[in-house]
Amino acid sequence: MVKNMKMPVIGVVVFLASAAHGAEQKIQCPVRYPVQSVKLAEVPKGWDGKGKVGANLLLSGGGVFTGSDEDRAELMGGASIKTKEGHEVTYPLTVGEKWFFCNYGGGGIELLHRIAASATQCVVKTKRVKPGENPDVSISCK
Repeated sequence: MVKNMKMPVIGVVVFLASAAHGAEQKIQCPVRYPVQSVKLAEVPKGWDGKGKVGANLLLSGGGVFTGSDEDRAELMGGASIKTKEGHEVTYPLTVGEKWFFCNYGGGGIELLHRIAASATQCVVKTKRVKPGENPDVSISCK
C-alpha cells in the first residue's frame, strides 16, 4: 500500500515543478532612478568645482543582454511590433546569464534585473507617452 501512495505524490511534485518552470516573469522599470543613489567619483582634471546630479533621473528605455555585466552582449531582439500603446520587441534567449536593464537619464545610468535561467523568450514593451507623462517600460519572460 505504501508503494501505491508514493506514485500520486511523485506525480503531484512533477506537475508542480513543470508549472513553476513555465511561470511567466514580469518586471516593470521604476519611473525614476533616485539621485541620492548616484554618486560622482571625481570631476575632470583641471576643474576646480564639483560634479552634481541635479534631479531624479527619468526612465529613458530598456533592453536585454546576456553574459556578465563586465562581458556582455546586448541583444537586438526580433521584430519590433508597433502596438496601440507603443511598441514591443521579442528577444529569443539562449544559454548563459540573462539580464533586463532599464536606462535612466538618457542612457547614462542602468538598473539591472536578472531574468530567470529557464526563460527562453522575453518581450519588452515600451509605451508611448505624451510630454509630462511618466515613461513605461516592462518585460515579460517565459
